Amino acid sequence: PSLSLRDLLPPILPVGAPEDAKQLADPNLDIEEELSEERIEQAEALSDTSMVRLVRKGVVRVKIEEDMAILYHCMDNSRDYHGKEEQCLEFSIDYADALEGLIRTYPAYTEVSSLELEGDAEEKLELAGVLAQAGILEAQPP
Repeated sequence: PSLSLRDLLPPILPVGAPEDAKQLADPNLDIEEELSEERIEQAEALSDTSMVRLVRKGVVRVKIEEDMAILYHCMDNSRDYHGKEEQCLEFSIDYADALEGLIRTYPAYTEVSSLELEGDAEEKLELAGVLAQAGILEAQPP
């Protein structure tokens, strides 16, 4: 049987995660909360010329449900088996191609302005920001 994203551990400890082994061993540590400020800063630093990609292969899946593109991810899963509900972000169906494009092009970086989204630069930047704030997207270092 295949594993669902909910069955997986978070894939990596992103930049800014606490490095103290005792702190990481604390079952009450909420990585998502610890990293929220760092993720907000990363999202705000994006521009339409930023090069972005998924943080790791296999961390997301897109499922079309009625008129929505649901992006399931394991970035903020608990380190305890099924310690959190399934993690997902909901988007309009218009975002499905852009989300699938990011999955398809990994490990290559994609310029934010080149995301497969029929919208203006602001919409593409907003999508990249939402994904970066969720820890799903990373920007290429300068």
